[in-house]
Amino acid sequence: AGTSCRDYATLLEAARRLPSGLPPIRIACKPADVQGLVPPPNVVLQHDLWGPLFRDALAGASLVIVPLQPLPVSAGQIIFSMAMSAARPIVATRTPASSEFLDDACAWLVPPRNPDALAAAIREAVECPENARTKAQAAQARFNAVHSPDAIFRQSTSAIAAELA
Repeated sequence: AGTSCRDYATLLEAARRLPSGLPPIRIACKPADVQGLVPPPNVVLQHDLWGPLFRDALAGASLVIVPLQPLPVSAGQIIFSMAMSAARPIVATRTPASSEFLDDACAWLVPPRNPDALAAAIREAVECPENARTKAQAAQARFNAVHSPDAIFRQSTSAIAAELA
């Protein structure tokens, strides 16, 4: 999901490499995000999946995939936070931004522009549900400890207290 710096071309190529029988990949995007790309049969493009509809889809998702372009900008944090707090397994492109939120204990991180690695991670996440649950629980624990509103509040008050001292 998302639009900022997404690499949907690599995701579509990865989807072509997946075996039949896996659940379809639903992509929440704007039409311009996938302009000129032809999705394979196991991909459903949804241009209206935002807000409450996206949160409902996330709650029922077996996996959240965040394919990112290797750019020196921040991208993906909102989706990472949403997936982490909902304890959804995550497959993402390894970028500086994703590495601030995720590590190998709580997500499958794959090299940029590598559809084979992306497909392998998706496949492992779907075919190894216990591993996916373990990573999702680790992601949720990390979110609660570092990125939740309570954690941000604790970090902020600590920084303010240290500055005032």
